[in-house]
Amino acid sequence: MKNKITPAIFKFSLLILLLSFASAELSAQVTTGDYTQILLKTGYIVKGKVTAFSPGESLTLQTIDGSTITYPTSEIEAYGKGAKPKSGGSSSSRSTGSQFNTDNIRLMANLGFGVTGATKSDLDTKSVFKFPSLLGVGIKYNVDTMISLHADLNYERKGYKMEDRSSDFKRSLNYLTLPLYIGVNFPFQDLIIFANAGPYVGLLLKEKIKDDNSTGYSHYYSNHRAFDYGFLLGVGIEIPFNDQISFRAGLRYTRGFRKIMDGYYSDVKMKNKSFNAVGSLVYKL
Repeated sequence: MKNKITPAIFKFSLLILLLSFASAELSAQVTTGDYTQILLKTGYIVKGKVTAFSPGESLTLQTIDGSTITYPTSEIEAYGKGAKPKSGGSSSSRSTGSQFNTDNIRLMANLGFGVTGATKSDLDTKSVFKFPSLLGVGIKYNVDTMISLHADLNYERKGYKMEDRSSDFKRSLNYLTLPLYIGVNFPFQDLIIFANAGPYVGLLLKEKIKDDNSTGYSHYYSNHRAFDYGFLLGVGIEIPFNDQISFRAGLRYTRGFRKIMDGYYSDVKMKNKSFNAVGSLVYKL
């Protein structure tokens, strides 16, 4: 009986020893507080700071945008600088299987300036410069390291200049807008390059017309529709200052889908358009 037990104990001890060596090797590659990269079995590479590591259980990374994501070790193919995608795999930093996490929510304060005008129509219009052209707040949710969802609530100053006989009339249109858009983010060294796209809706709060040849003369104008909707496109960079605060700077183009004139000018196919530089202060909850 003793001879049968001894080989079993030997095999069990050898298994424990091998597991210990494997754990020691992984621990040498991954240390809490270090910046590293992991290769998921799906083929994606994720880079970030190790905030927690339990050999044989899970690994938690904080990515460059401050998102915290935990991966079971069963989903990880390799650790450290040697983690390279297999042939045909993707080297994208996108993660998979992420769940809703309040740590991935960001609040934003937006300020913009730029040129606003109207699309070509039968009327002779020109663009005008606005500063500020946009003031507002926003919320950003990082689905993963590559995809984010955004919702803004902005006060936007739009309008255009129109020539009428010997005078130039500036028509100001102030909207409350709600843009809903998707962001695609590309971490690059110490910053993030992003691109945004999505629709917006707007409610006209105030409108007025001003004759440049009449000093101080202005009055309310009522030939513009109360609602506007369209799309926006944007590109820019995000620079993290620390784990909680970062700054986004970008260019944003918006164009309306709906004619903005009503009443006497209802046949004029004129729509809003604007091109703005927008800066946003981003705060992690």
